[in-house]
Amino acid sequence: MFVPFFCGLRRWIGFMRRTKEDAEKTRQTVLEAALKLFSRDGYSLTTLSLIAKEAGCSRGPIYWHFENKDDLYEAVLAYSQEPLEALVTECSGMRETPIEAMDHFIERWLGLLAIPATFGIGVSCGLPLYLFLRTLRGR
Repeated sequence: MFVPFFCGLRRWIGFMRRTKEDAEKTRQTVLEAALKLFSRDGYSLTTLSLIAKEAGCSRGPIYWHFENKDDLYEAVLAYSQEPLEALVTECSGMRETPIEAMDHFIERWLGLLAIPATFGIGVSCGLPLYLFLRTLRGR
């Protein structure tokens, strides 16, 4: 009597796992589509319908993952800054050799800037450099 229940539960758990993975893939696709459109067209001209079309989905998944356009934009800003944050963390570990750290930072940062999808929006040259230099000083 319990065997069918456990077999059904096992299938259900497997289904849920795939669903969560699919949902995360969809979220990532939406973020990448939004980054592309916000970068190319700006905030005002980018609609959720255009993002959905670019991502190959309806607006439903967008509203599942994000409250509204502002929430999606904030997530895109955070997503686009992840490579820079990782670079700052990497270089801050090079305190013993600050000149090499700066050279490494500048070389990698310029490389990241050359990738359009990485820093299409929200990048200020002064703030990341200031944060990096402040980290090297230990302040």
